[in-house]
Amino acid sequence: MTSGFGLTALREHCNLHSISMRAMSLDVGTKRIGVALTDPLCIFAQPLSVIERKDMFSDCKLICQLVQENDITNLIFGVPHNDEGEVIHQAKYILDLKTKVEACLKQKCSNVVVETIDETMTTRDAHEELKAAGVKHSKRKSVIDKVAAVMILRDWLEGRR
Repeated sequence: MTSGFGLTALREHCNLHSISMRAMSLDVGTKRIGVALTDPLCIFAQPLSVIERKDMFSDCKLICQLVQENDITNLIFGVPHNDEGEVIHQAKYILDLKTKVEACLKQKCSNVVVETIDETMTTRDAHEELKAAGVKHSKRKSVIDKVAAVMILRDWLEGRR
C-alpha cells in the first residue's frame, strides 16, 4: 500500500479494508427537491437529479428508492434557519419528511444515518455561482435545486474533515 495521505493512498486503504461510504443530500423546496451524491469514497459531491414534488408520501417513497438504488450510507437534509438560528416554516415540512423517510428506511432494514445541516442561503448562493459561471437565467431554473444540493453536501463533507 502506498504511504501518505494522497487520494491514491486513500483509495487503496478503502479498497483493502472494504470501506464504502456514500452520502446523498437533499435541498427540499416548495416545488422541487434537488439531489446530490458523493462518490463511493465520500470525497466529492456531484448533482444527481431534481425530483418534482407531489405529496409527502410520494416524496418519501422516491427518496427511499434513491437511497437504496445508490447504496447510500448517509442521507443529509438541508434545513433552513432564520437569522436567529431558528427553524423557519419550510423547515417544518422538511423535518416531517425526514422523520417519514427515516421510518421508511428502518422498515427496509437500512442502516442509513439520516442527518440535518443548516442550508440557509444555499439556493441564493447556487444562483450566484451559476450566474457568475455565465449560465443563462432560463437554464439556471432547471438546475438550481441540484446545485444547491451539491452545496449542502460540500458543507457536510467539509464539516467531517
